[in-house]
Amino acid sequence: MLYFGGSPSVAALEMGHYLVSPWHVPKGYALGVFEVPHSVVELDMDDKPEDWKAFPYPRATQRLGDAWLERGQELVLLVPSCAVPAGLERIAVVNPLHSKSQAIELLDVVTPIFNERLFTGI
Repeated sequence: MLYFGGSPSVAALEMGHYLVSPWHVPKGYALGVFEVPHSVVELDMDDKPEDWKAFPYPRATQRLGDAWLERGQELVLLVPSCAVPAGLERIAVVNPLHSKSQAIELLDVVTPIFNERLFTGI
């Protein structure tokens, strides 16, 4: 599975879930800007389990993703970001085995990914 932030800021916040500190961002990290074909479905927010933000990931949430994968119809599933309160932002879950995955195009690579002023108070 591939995960894309719906925006650069969401991608940065999502990455923050996996790092002990912003100072642990590897020097070589870059922000990729991609164009994704229109084979996208969005998870209906009414369908998400109540504990969708929990960690470790709840089995009910995993079953939603499994069902989407088994259908194999869409390249991308848009789901709420756990990094942003109330699921106000989205991340894109991409099936790399989908027949249209080769159509994803890298448009740009941006580095550094953070403005150095961001962590001056830490």
